Amino acid sequence: MRKMMLQVGCAVFALAASVAFAAAGAEPIKILFIGDSLTQGYGVRAEEAFPDVVGRLLEARGHKVQIVNGGISGSMTAAADQRLRWYLKAKPAIVVFALGSNDGLKGTPADVIEANLDRAIQYAKANDVRVVLTGQKIFKNFGTDYVKAFDGVFPRLAKKHRVVFMPFLLEGVALKAELNQPDGRHPNAEGHKRIAENLVKLIEAMIMPTTESRMDKK
Repeated sequence: MRKMMLQVGCAVFALAASVAFAAAGAEPIKILFIGDSLTQGYGVRAEEAFPDVVGRLLEARGHKVQIVNGGISGSMTAAADQRLRWYLKAKPAIVVFALGSNDGLKGTPADVIEANLDRAIQYAKANDVRVVLTGQKIFKNFGTDYVKAFDGVFPRLAKKHRVVFMPFLLEGVALKAELNQPDGRHPNAEGHKRIAENLVKLIEAMIMPTTESRMDKK
């Protein structure tokens, strides 16, 4: 009996070790963020920007990920598909589009913004890259008609392409002095942490089914 228990124990240990070894050797899930100064982490350290924080939160939850921060200050939606094309050599599994705020500040027509993002989303899907689209908002002083048209772009695209949607990137952060830098537009480290906490829930839900389906195939 004792010998049998010892054999069972060794078998369980061997199985656990093999699973751990397989997990350690698995390729990380690459997550690409394409955005502007908010994504880049203007005014905070690189490791404090929300893409990096998302990566650490996912790893703390047991996911092996690699974060690619493609945030560039001043970026607009016009170059979204071109930037994705350049980053495809990194073979991302997921892309987070966090663009549009600069377009809004410059008064880019809403239909142009929509066409730009539509093109980028289509390109991502054509290359088997799963998409997270984050909505943006602009100040009311841009006029009721423009604000309404701008606000409608993001949910409409999310519905059209059936992609994961975060209605507002700065949810719970915008207009809160304690979560923003003195300019009132760019989050501080705590603000970036809040953004990451909101985003990670959506991204983890995308990762989990993939992990489970891979295990089912073995």
